[in-house]
Amino acid sequence: MAKKRKAVKKKKTQKKGEYGPAGFFKLFVVIILILIAGIFIYERFFYNAADKSGHSIQARRNIKLFVANGEGLKGVRRSIKKGSVKDEIKETFKILLWADSGVIIPRGTRLLKTSIRGSTAYLNINSAISDNHPGGTSAEMQTIYAIVNSITLNFPAIKDVKILINGKSRKTLAGHIDISVPLGPYRGIITDS
Repeated sequence: MAKKRKAVKKKKTQKKGEYGPAGFFKLFVVIILILIAGIFIYERFFYNAADKSGHSIQARRNIKLFVANGEGLKGVRRSIKKGSVKDEIKETFKILLWADSGVIIPRGTRLLKTSIRGSTAYLNINSAISDNHPGGTSAEMQTIYAIVNSITLNFPAIKDVKILINGKSRKTLAGHIDISVPLGPYRGIITDS
């Protein structure tokens, strides 16, 4: 009888080490559940990690900046973080200041405030844009429409841009082009897009 008990114990031990179809199915289900949990945790805590404004850090969109090209402007593609229209306009302006293709926006120029009323974006820019401007009708037009076209042609809700300097409306930026009213896009200055 002792031999039978040992034989039974041996068979039970051998069955534990064997998986069989049911064992493989259980292992497969466990692996799938671990993968699903991993994907959920990644998407919840890492991929969609939110910045201060509550928008996904990873979410970006392409825009077209308008930069100097001879006496006109050309379009160059850039990427900005998705956010509210106001935040995207701020980022567009910031990238426009850094543009590598010779936009005529003077050194020291900063966007002080952005507001949107109806379909008009109001950009309050510091006086460096005017004080440090090189002058000339072509350069002034490039500066103004690099800003206006980069905003109006990338944000369908914005139909025109009002440029304010240190919070005040001015007649011109550098003596030639009227900026006392909101300006819509001017496609005639675009030489290559």
